[in-house]
Amino acid sequence: MTDLPDGTPLAVSPRPTAALAGVRDRRERRGRRLRPLLWGVLAAVAVQSMYAEPRPGVQGVHLAVAVVLAGCLLSLAAVASGLWQVVKPVSGVAFCLSVTGFGLALGVLQSGSMSVLPPSVAVLTAFLVLRRRQAVLLGSVVMAGLVAAAFAGADGGVANTLSRLLFCVVLALMAISMQQAGDHEERAKLLLAQLEDAREAEAEAAALAERTRIAQDPARRARPDPVPGSPFRYRPRGG
Repeated sequence: MTDLPDGTPLAVSPRPTAALAGVRDRRERRGRRLRPLLWGVLAAVAVQSMYAEPRPGVQGVHLAVAVVLAGCLLSLAAVASGLWQVVKPVSGVAFCLSVTGFGLALGVLQSGSMSVLPPSVAVLTAFLVLRRRQAVLLGSVVMAGLVAAAFAGADGGVANTLSRLLFCVVLALMAISMQQAGDHEERAKLLLAQLEDAREAEAEAAALAERTRIAQDPARRARPDPVPGSPFRYRPRGG
């Protein structure tokens, strides 16, 4: 048994199973291609935080910035390097919450930092990994936290906050498009594999019917048909 993209259970033969495995492998390869994006986000956050105020340090608020920045960068690096596999709902939610929490805390402590990037990555990951309702719920929580952190920080202007929210919405729509494309590809591969199975079963049924007809022909030739209007009818011996 396997599941279609909408969750409908479906019994499959080896051919559809192989097609489904190939589609999932291609989807995983597409996911691995997003890892350079995480490295870029990590580099942008790290460089910008080094020049924003207050800078990371070992005392007071500087220490808090250093701890929050380290947590954010470690979360991004773990997923970007493949050490943290974000392929299941539990791991996806854990990564989204962790990177969002560190990113929002960084935005509150530092002004002018790239704190919008970690929550944006969380929104993108949620809509790629989780089901639609779960992704919408988690994305709403992330965006609500982004609004609260923006107004609690030093750069919480309305225009700045709206631009951050719009950026998250664009990423969510992009993730939905990618997810739908993968679902359609998976369904098409399954349908093609099932069509091949149906054609093969039809060919086997036709061959079996032909063999049955050929096997029945000698018996028909051994029993001559009665002549129309003749009083004599064929009667087998011993009858």
